[in-house]
Amino acid sequence: MECFAGGTGKAVKGAHSRPSLATALVKEVIFIGTHTPIEEEDARLIQWRAEQISEVPTAELWVLLLHDFPKGGPARHHAAPLARLLNSGVCAWNRTTLDDDFPLLPAALNSSYGYLRETDPHLKLYYYMHMSLLSWNMSFGHVYPNSRWLWRIEPDVFFAGHFRSFL
Repeated sequence: MECFAGGTGKAVKGAHSRPSLATALVKEVIFIGTHTPIEEEDARLIQWRAEQISEVPTAELWVLLLHDFPKGGPARHHAAPLARLLNSGVCAWNRTTLDDDFPLLPAALNSSYGYLRETDPHLKLYYYMHMSLLSWNMSFGHVYPNSRWLWRIEPDVFFAGHFRSFL
């Protein structure tokens, strides 16, 4: 998983990150799951939500960006500008990066009753989408020592109100 800092778009490594006063206040981390290429409408919607979430000092947004590029490939050309635009962290991932993070994952999925019987490739991908949360938590969870909730949402199933009323 390659991650980029909000605002600067610079590559960040979770192991080298330390909690700060701002991250110590965070009680809820919100993840927007999306994929490349990002449609213009999705980008505007994510930006609108990022602005709302930035108004809540106890919440922070991260984007989990699914891509099909090889490790170290052009995913950074999508993720870094998005991190700058949203002023939020962005982590680019794919099945290969998760297999690297969790070497036993392919064998576990190949023995999973539900995974083996799922015929829709998009629904099969949800197993990996949930693992992307675990990968982020292994890298950056320690930076948010007081977080109590992790929320994962997608642009096509967004909450219709203002996030301030949701958080």
